[in-house]
Amino acid sequence: MEEAFEIITPLALFIIGIAIFALFIYKFYLFVGSRDIFAKKGRYADWKEGLGVKTSKIRRAFKVLEHIVIFPFVLLFWFIVFFLMILFLSKGYTVDMIMMMSMAILGAIRITSYFTEEMSMEMAKLLPLVILGMIVFDVSYFSFSASIDKLVAAVENPMIWKQFAYYFFFVTLLELFMHAVYALIKFIRKDRSS
Repeated sequence: MEEAFEIITPLALFIIGIAIFALFIYKFYLFVGSRDIFAKKGRYADWKEGLGVKTSKIRRAFKVLEHIVIFPFVLLFWFIVFFLMILFLSKGYTVDMIMMMSMAILGAIRITSYFTEEMSMEMAKLLPLVILGMIVFDVSYFSFSASIDKLVAAVENPMIWKQFAYYFFFVTLLELFMHAVYALIKFIRKDRSS
């Protein structure tokens, strides 16, 4: 019985790990690939009576706040997820290259979400599934200690933090620009149709 448990334990852990990873990918790609990540109809309707202003004005004010204040935190979370996935599964890339790839992937996903959400969701799904495939087909590819060493060296390097700040600021501004252009186009189309 002990022998069977010893043999089955790695299989069970692998099954649980793959299932958790796949569920995370499913939830994650739906969120990161959506054009309006903060969309939830009726969210501001309860404020209408209490503040005595039109719901649409409150909605617009909160949309601006969401994209200026909340979006950077959401972007930071996405970046950490992509960065850690690539860091732990890459052998030859430096931390600054991994950081650039992570931000580039996020920027590309966010840009495509304003053209077609389906494409952006596919992009958000592709990288994690490729990473899962790399793990499944070559377990030796994963090196926890080497990845931790890279991460510690990166945290101690002030140039990495400076580079991160530039990348983060650029992708945040890119999202704000894309959202503003999308809102303007939507407004112009709505105005023409009335």
